[in-house]
Amino acid sequence: MKEFYEYCDTKLEAGSRAVMTELIKFEGTCQTLQVIANLLLQSGNVHSVQNSQDRKKYIAKVGLYPERIDKLFNVTDMRGLVQAMESTPFEALFKSVGLDDRNEAESS
Repeated sequence: MKEFYEYCDTKLEAGSRAVMTELIKFEGTCQTLQVIANLLLQSGNVHSVQNSQDRKKYIAKVGLYPERIDKLFNVTDMRGLVQAMESTPFEALFKSVGLDDRNEAESS
């Protein structure tokens, strides 16, 4: 994905470049969030994916929120994932499906 982003950013004309780079960043963000959520939900415990070096292999290098990448590397539960995306449209999406309450429900 990073190579395609770089191609679009350097080879396309301005209008196409603006649209395609934003689409690629959105897709990269969606893939990253999906990978992290799936790892957290499938493993039941995050110790197998807690190492941020291991997690880096699975996270897209292109996204809408590059300043949040460190937070995403260190997420250990669903609430942490929601907090990492605080003040973005993804936070509202996660809360609307109850992902921020998942840890409370699992610990009850």
